Amino acid sequence: MKLRTIEKQTHRALKDSAVANTRPGTKFVEVSQAVACFNKQSGGMTITINKLAGQQTEELEKFADILSSCLVGINRSLFVHDYKIAEDRTTFTYLLDGIKEGKARRLVPSRIEELRTTRDYEILIEQELTFSMLKNHHCLLVGPTGSSKTTLLKSILAQVFMFRNEVDIAICDTKSEFSSWQFLLPNSIVSNSKDIVTYFEQLLELVIEREKTIADLSAKNDLTGATFTNFEEMDMKLCIIEEYSALLLSLPDSKTRNHVQALVQSIVSRSRSSDIWLCICLQQPNAQILGGTALRDCLGVRICLSNGSISDELARMVFGGNVDLIDNRAERFSGYIQTTDNQMSQPRHFYNINLHEYGLEKISTFHYAYEYGKQLRDKKS
Repeated sequence: MKLRTIEKQTHRALKDSAVANTRPGTKFVEVSQAVACFNKQSGGMTITINKLAGQQTEELEKFADILSSCLVGINRSLFVHDYKIAEDRTTFTYLLDGIKEGKARRLVPSRIEELRTTRDYEILIEQELTFSMLKNHHCLLVGPTGSSKTTLLKSILAQVFMFRNEVDIAICDTKSEFSSWQFLLPNSIVSNSKDIVTYFEQLLELVIEREKTIADLSAKNDLTGATFTNFEEMDMKLCIIEEYSALLLSLPDSKTRNHVQALVQSIVSRSRSSDIWLCICLQQPNAQILGGTALRDCLGVRICLSNGSISDELARMVFGGNVDLIDNRAERFSGYIQTTDNQMSQPRHFYNINLHEYGLEKISTFHYAYEYGKQLRDKKS
């Protein structure tokens, strides 16, 4: 009954929004057929409509926002969280989610090991929602004060700690957010402005060195399109830039700031095969801080967290033009994520991991995750 109601409301919305064709020489309007069904894979619902001759894809993309507001009555808790066009470009599918269902997928671990995925280099965000660090290179993590950005960042770090494969981690932390993590290896935290410049210069040199090494090993092993995963000689390197804007402001002059921005841009654009992975965290990712939109467009994972609201301007800074599905009044401790591997081609809503329910926000939790991963790697070797 609910599916039938969804189909009727969708059909009415298509007609009212003029996402239809007027038949030449008549007063009749042709409206796409709407078919609603349950999606067993995601546990949600989908609406599929036929793309009429002459209809523009842009019209159907804009219709996603209209459709969310037209789902009323027993369907009022539903909203469109993603959409896609079929490969043959004859049908358009909208993926629906519900507020209650979304909250039920939120991760509330009682032990930090519950965040560990079965495959390395995959990061768990929500139940049944992960992103691959191998398929999506680099991350932009944005959130204003009070959005639990640091909680999500620490959750990601805990998962990396528990990988079976070694990941060399460095944290550029001018605000001393991680200075109390004394269990990390010496020199893992870079906070001095002079050291920061040196670190990024050396990191770019490593990128160039790895490019050459991979090319040589590829030729030796007759491989095409090889990355660091093809060779045991290399480990992933993860660089966390905690509050990028504060890092730039800590530098002595504009010349040094421009130099660091150029280094970061070069590292991001060149390090795909060598898998030096950057996670850039900040509150306002404007073009002045990022050094233009080119850097943002190279970041495979983009996350924007809400402190009770997400402005259109902030959404565009993070996701570019893909902001039709974003709710400006998104709940605090929730946010949106988009990836470039087509898993989440549109910003998708999620609820942030809750580490506080069972007291997992303590330093000892992350120390435990760090040691847990070391033990796994020791057993492997």
